[in-house]
Amino acid sequence: MKKQIFLLLILIINVGIGVAGSLYPIALTELIHSADVIVDASIESKTCFKQDGFIYTDYTLHVVSTLKGEKETFIHLLVEGGTVGEFSIVSSAETKLESGDEGIFMMNKINGNYILHAHAQSVFLYHFETKAYYNPFVEIKKNDLEKLFGKSGITGAQSRSSKPVVSPTGNPLVMSISPLSITAGTESILTIVGSGFGSAQTGKVFFANPDDAGSTYVSALSTKIQTWTDTKITIAVPAQAGSGNVWVQQNGVISKSVQKLDISYARSNAESNNYQFKVTLVNQNQAGGYGLNINHSFLANDSAYQAYSRALQSWRCRTGVNFTIGDSTDITARTNDNVSLVRFANKNELKQGVLGITYSYYSSCSSGYWYLTEFDMLFLDTSLWNFDPMSLPSSKFDFESVVLHEMGHAHQLSHVINPSNIMHYSIAAGSNKRSIDTFSFDCASSIINESKKNGLCGPSAHQTIDSDHCNDISFAYYNFESPSTYPNPSEDILHINFNMPSESLGSIELYDVMGQTTRQLFSQNFAAGRNSYSIDLRNYYLHTGVYLLKIAAFNKTFMKKIIYLKK
Repeated sequence: MKKQIFLLLILIINVGIGVAGSLYPIALTELIHSADVIVDASIESKTCFKQDGFIYTDYTLHVVSTLKGEKETFIHLLVEGGTVGEFSIVSSAETKLESGDEGIFMMNKINGNYILHAHAQSVFLYHFETKAYYNPFVEIKKNDLEKLFGKSGITGAQSRSSKPVVSPTGNPLVMSISPLSITAGTESILTIVGSGFGSAQTGKVFFANPDDAGSTYVSALSTKIQTWTDTKITIAVPAQAGSGNVWVQQNGVISKSVQKLDISYARSNAESNNYQFKVTLVNQNQAGGYGLNINHSFLANDSAYQAYSRALQSWRCRTGVNFTIGDSTDITARTNDNVSLVRFANKNELKQGVLGITYSYYSSCSSGYWYLTEFDMLFLDTSLWNFDPMSLPSSKFDFESVVLHEMGHAHQLSHVINPSNIMHYSIAAGSNKRSIDTFSFDCASSIINESKKNGLCGPSAHQTIDSDHCNDISFAYYNFESPSTYPNPSEDILHINFNMPSESLGSIELYDVMGQTTRQLFSQNFAAGRNSYSIDLRNYYLHTGVYLLKIAAFNKTFMKKIIYLKK
């Protein structure tokens, strides 16, 4: 059998030759060998649950044929990410799966649970037109299945050969799509014109899958469809859509558009109750954005840290996104803990074939409004990396390029099908993408523009970094807002805290209720960032009563009422 599998390698067609997102290709023989159970199955349903500060999706697989391992009719597959109530987690390494998807699943069984052996590479989705199976790198044809697994291994492909039927001339019939250039995950509307769609919305619309360069397709949620008549469908293009053909399925028949859709960029969405929502960035760390806590083991590799810093500078200087290096940490937990963590993965922590992964954590505090609360980035600790900005061996993967891509996910960009785009699903070993392309910039800018407006609830608006400070990755933008004072009333020590966007001359003065200056406490340059002062009111010989604290800087003045209780 091993010899047979080895010889079959020459029959397998590579879909990609590099890194899919931050995946590196695993040989089909290795995927088969490492999996405990391999099944040809369809996804019957999915549910999400929380466990240990994380969210998982439980997919119920209806097994058509068991290709390896013990036979079961139904299998529960656990995948990282999902939505529970007002919380959602998205993993950049997982393939996007929906109920009704069909394919080959290669899994391990650990503590009674089935998990994917190598994230997206462990799922070979079935394509109804080519009648083949695809992961991000490899195509398995029907004949390959038979040679790999024997006669019993083709049951699934045979059973699917009659459903659905792809017809270029029957009903439904797609005649045109417009516009031909559009964005995904932005609520942009695509119009599909044709015939035989049916008078009611009972069919489906499919788009090319950006996670495998369009080798398979993704089904749009029914809630994305705006209108459906016998001759016209309007649909909001989902975040998971990629450039390529558009498909309409009705009554077991599928029609493919002759025209190809060009999706210039895709914006990540949160999904809840069969709906998808745009996500905004916020002022999560009270310094305008998000503080990145670098694990000490990552900091110890200076070459990796410098490459990471260059990618961070690229995003900060191009879009002004407020991602800032904060405190170093010993934290290793990848969980929803309000800490945006960057570290190397522990041994065996990342699944096979994964170079890096970004977990985005979302919250919702009002119907339809979702925002990013934090993100965690893990990278494989491997000799496969190139950290040198001046050279790139053909056998190495460029760390700065992969960080730039993963940071795009943190910026809430999704995959596209465009080799010149940093969010393209793949990058080959020996190549680099170290600058932000125009389309990725356009997507990020639209997110920034929305994020700079206060949301319906939750943290305040995201504050961008200006060009004068973007290369200083430890600098965060601090807005000069109303200061905090405590305790109030005070018997002795009064604490005053406020933020400054940059160094500026300012003053703090104390007035009585008649508006007369009682004391000038400070007149000096306030430092950029957070300013904290502790004043012993007993030193100013004040009487018990009400006073006004005046803080002035940047041509702005704040008055705070304080009460002093003399002992």
